Amino acid sequence: MEIPQRPRQWRYFSPANAPRTDGSIDLHVQQIDGGQVSTAVVRSLRSGDTVKLGAAVGERLTLRADDPSDLLLVAGGTGYAPIRAVLQELARRPVQPRTQVFVGGRVREDLYDLDGLRALSYRHPWLDVMPVVEQGGPDADRDAPLEQGTLADVVTGYGAWADRDVLVSGSPAMIRATVARMLVAGTPLDRIRYDPFTTEAP
Repeated sequence: MEIPQRPRQWRYFSPANAPRTDGSIDLHVQQIDGGQVSTAVVRSLRSGDTVKLGAAVGERLTLRADDPSDLLLVAGGTGYAPIRAVLQELARRPVQPRTQVFVGGRVREDLYDLDGLRALSYRHPWLDVMPVVEQGGPDADRDAPLEQGTLADVVTGYGAWADRDVLVSGSPAMIRATVARMLVAGTPLDRIRYDPFTTEAP
């Protein structure tokens, strides 16, 4: 996407919703200290501004229509956006696979849609959610438990997940660490999917 406040500075964003009949999309944007584009999106973009959308890229964080396999979804930060879209699509289906979501951040405040995600899990028995924070520990949330550690550590602490299709979304460093740890834990490589086009640019 390119915004008028930052011409020729394109950034990747993932839709955070399943397709809608009106064609609208939700985008999750984290303002990064010193980030030229993220800061402009959060502080300067206004209703009525015209943004440019480039051709869609990435096809790995999608559901396979004919595959009934249970799912493991791992999301760090705003990497939760495409995972949210996947969950919305799953909720539309007549039959859903068992789905485990790990959503992580450095601190509790980074889990910006945790209340909405928990509400979704309360409505759907096929969905289980485990929030993870690197700092703050289990007492950081009085309403429900949090796991403490990195996503790579916590996810593999529950096993290899070898019987599940795995979607991983987040920063390049988080994806690398999580996939590497899962492979060591015994997750088959052909079970793990992530989009490789993520950029480090803020």
